[in-house]
Amino acid sequence: EFFLNNKKIIIYSFITLIAVIIIYIGYGFYGEKKNTRVGNLYNQANVLLSNKKNEEAMMLYEEVILEKNKFYSPLSLNIIIENDLKSDGEILKLFDQVIKIRSLSKEDKNLIILKKGIFLTKKGDEDQILDTLNPIINEKSIWADLAVKTLRDFYFFKGEKNKSAQYEEILLKKTN
Repeated sequence: EFFLNNKKIIIYSFITLIAVIIIYIGYGFYGEKKNTRVGNLYNQANVLLSNKKNEEAMMLYEEVILEKNKFYSPLSLNIIIENDLKSDGEILKLFDQVIKIRSLSKEDKNLIILKKGIFLTKKGDEDQILDTLNPIINEKSIWADLAVKTLRDFYFFKGEKNKSAQYEEILLKKTN
């Protein structure tokens, strides 16, 4: 009697359940296919780079970064930096693209932000370095000590011994 009285609700519930399962499986296949495609792009870029076709490789690395893949996008950014394939301003924009990847864990994002801060030290823009690294230090990230060391060393090599000593003191307080 229960089934006869609630026939429509049971049928709609069953159809909804089947639709959700199909969507879930389809999304899994889509994600796997997309990941494979991005991996293939990354590998093609590596082959082009090894064949000294830097411009073509750089275009593929950029495409990988724009795909916002949590594994291949940071790798592509690292290769662009290591091989000096882009100007500093363009690299900073690529850093921002990688940092915006939603699927990255908080600490992975902080690592990329730290790398951006280290990259900025060669430009020497103090405000930009501080704006980049201070959030990592303030939120007690696992990368906080390295961010403090980066600032300490930045000021030391810049010749600002007092500021360098302040960051050294921050490190000492953290270890005690």
